[in-house]
Amino acid sequence: MYCYLDLSFISDNKKSVIETIDWFHSIGANWISEKHDDMPIDIEFINVPTLLKATEHLQRLSVTRISDEGVTFYLFDWLSPKESIEFDFNCPDGIVFVPMSNIKSINTLGNVKGICVTQ
Repeated sequence: MYCYLDLSFISDNKKSVIETIDWFHSIGANWISEKHDDMPIDIEFINVPTLLKATEHLQRLSVTRISDEGVTFYLFDWLSPKESIEFDFNCPDGIVFVPMSNIKSINTLGNVKGICVTQ
């Protein structure tokens, strides 16, 4: 699922920003820092959560935290004017947490468009 690491959204929560950057550093992505706000990332799930399946058509899905525990997505005003959905809690925004046990991969390269073999 194509999304954006949106550290500016949580910039007032310094702990989450530091935790996310530390997580990237722990996997060898030492070049990621607070300057990498709005960075595109691709997350592949073992099983896509139902609510995130409903967001697959979006141009933008924000990730606000990544840690050893999992990935937190922030959903806000994500339906088009032609769509409607009813939630139990009647909130226009909220988070979806996906545990790391349900994540296959996270990359900063995006989807493979094609492979070209040259000789």
